[in-house]
Amino acid sequence: MTSYLLLVVSALLLTIQIIHGYPSGAPKKVCTGSMLPHHRHYTPQPLAKSPITKFNSTWNSDDETISVIIESKENIKGIFIQGRKLNGDEPLGTFIDIPSSTHLVQCPTGDGLTHSSRQQWSQLKLKWKKPSSMKAKETVQFCSIRYSLLRRYFYYQILILINLLVLLNIILNVSVSLSYYARGYIQPQTKHFCRYWEYIDYITSGCVIWCNAILTIQRYLLVFHPHYLRSKRQKVFLHYLPIILSNFYIIMFYACVIWIVPCNAVNDYTANLCGEGCIEDVPSLSTFNWFFNILFPVFTVIFGSCILLVRVLWTRRKMQRNLRNWSKNWKMIVQLLGIAIVYSLVWLPLSAVSVINIFKKDDYLDMIGDEYLYYVTYLADMCIPIVALIVSPEINGRLRRQIRPTVATSIASRDTV
Repeated sequence: MTSYLLLVVSALLLTIQIIHGYPSGAPKKVCTGSMLPHHRHYTPQPLAKSPITKFNSTWNSDDETISVIIESKENIKGIFIQGRKLNGDEPLGTFIDIPSSTHLVQCPTGDGLTHSSRQQWSQLKLKWKKPSSMKAKETVQFCSIRYSLLRRYFYYQILILINLLVLLNIILNVSVSLSYYARGYIQPQTKHFCRYWEYIDYITSGCVIWCNAILTIQRYLLVFHPHYLRSKRQKVFLHYLPIILSNFYIIMFYACVIWIVPCNAVNDYTANLCGEGCIEDVPSLSTFNWFFNILFPVFTVIFGSCILLVRVLWTRRKMQRNLRNWSKNWKMIVQLLGIAIVYSLVWLPLSAVSVINIFKKDDYLDMIGDEYLYYVTYLADMCIPIVALIVSPEINGRLRRQIRPTVATSIASRDTV
């Protein structure tokens, strides 16, 4: 139990620690030397894998300024650029007429330019002005660092929430179950503790299942309709609001059913979850809870993932897109499919047994569902941190220290006029 708890905490921390890009731009401590970020000890990404397609610098006719153009096949989410003497390690000159959402980083010998927000560009046109001490049309080397980590915070927010919910489930719910199995009875033996245990069990499992369903839908949007999640308003309505409303609904639904609605269920202090709960005391409420609160989001994860995979394969075949352009989408798809496979293996048998048992009452199937398959569902939640570690490329890259910025250079000399 202790080792698994450490694994969950590690998965949560690793997922959070991926988010180490600075949305406000590069700090002054990267002014000299390699210009690499000081977040971790990363090495530059090879230019052969760089998404930058154009990086030109040319002296203008006034002999005082240089025009710099940077183009990328992927949106530039963060950048830091300087002008230096050829093979030098200190900046010189400054940038003038800088674009919006950028600002100057004032260094001792010259200025660099970096982003000041999360705005993205596919092209940057800059103008650099030489210092007064420099000769006209002297050779200048421009060094650029393109950061690619700023985008991942949005993609991983819901995965962080899921791991946090799993951690709370282990601390507040599974720990009580282990105590029950160790003793053979529930302690303390009170009605309020039984309701607390039932409430925690339902809300932690329900919130995790609904978050995974929302994750499935959002991955579909990010792959095929990314324009729906670009503006702040779109993210509020299609990302944050569904997460908040679904979790609020689960918390309030079970609070009303367990704590407010009169409950005539008799507690059995020698049975798991105190025996038959308050929800099972009302058959119609129990059926609604099972089909809408549990099975509906579960099948959204399973079938939604299958639909996403089929459409991705069909689209790539039809449009003959290469792997390079789809690498970011494949990362999200693989991550989602890992969770969907776990849900399929765990929930499909229980769902089939429960549906059959509703239309054709069978004591043997009822016993299999209650005493075996129901407890296997805990595996679906507990496997999420493990899946996050195994199938998330960014987390694997973090463990191998292979998440790297792109370094590019351009030289302006007399020959480039």
